[in-house]
Amino acid sequence: MNMYINKIRRSIGFDYERNAALRLVLTLGGFYIALQALYIIILVLSKDQSIVLNQVYLPQVTLQTLPVLVQKPWILVSHMIFHIGFWEFITNMVWLYLFSNVIQTLVGYREIVPLYVISALVAALGFTAVQELLPLEGPLFLAGSYPAILAMGVAAMILAPAYRIYIAERFSFPLWAAFAVYLVLNLLIFIPHNTKMIVWMAIGGLTGAAYMLSLKNGFSVGRMLYRVKHGITGGGRQQERDSRHQSASRQLTNKKNGEIDAILEKIHQKGMLSLTPGEKETLEQYSKGL
Repeated sequence: MNMYINKIRRSIGFDYERNAALRLVLTLGGFYIALQALYIIILVLSKDQSIVLNQVYLPQVTLQTLPVLVQKPWILVSHMIFHIGFWEFITNMVWLYLFSNVIQTLVGYREIVPLYVISALVAALGFTAVQELLPLEGPLFLAGSYPAILAMGVAAMILAPAYRIYIAERFSFPLWAAFAVYLVLNLLIFIPHNTKMIVWMAIGGLTGAAYMLSLKNGFSVGRMLYRVKHGITGGGRQQERDSRHQSASRQLTNKKNGEIDAILEKIHQKGMLSLTPGEKETLEQYSKGL
């Protein structure tokens, strides 16, 4: 069965085990379905259905104020996986996959989940602190992946602003254009009457910038967390494979820094389709090592 599933995954073009962007989107999709099902159950069991959403359900899963966060610490997790509307969730997942896939293509899959979680947590804590000092205008309840998506976008822009995203062999667009569209759409929606969302997302964007700058300077949060994970679980065969990938990465870093830089510059200017088979293989080995 496992061999059959892996064959299907390869046939549709996804290296599923190392496609953290896809796995993150699918995981958030599972949480979306589960939380919506929970809401329906509460709604059916409630005597007064008109108050369920705003007075019973949302106060338990969304970001609000610092006192509420202290009383309900699980909101730190629930707010980053909860989306109120279906189309809100779908559009957020499209943007999330777009930006995170650029990052994992260039620096490896290990950075995706840590960047998402860290940016969401920092944005939540930073926002509640700012709100305590300076009351902000906006909705009572905040939830969703907005700060993490902006963090992914900012991180991708710092990494490769000229990177081209290919929809088809002859149709592509630059990353900076997609990021600009994302910013404009959100600014049009949230300005001028939603200061809370602007501050919340801005903190997430700054976190994404700090994360990527630290990665470019040699400090990989993702690699560190995966090492801790393997240290706790024992790692087994996967740990051995990761050790080999890390060893290959160190060799490439020491001996082929100039070659990797040249390949990345070529991607930035002309896109992935411009690479030769040998360059793709070199980049794949480097990415897996990271």
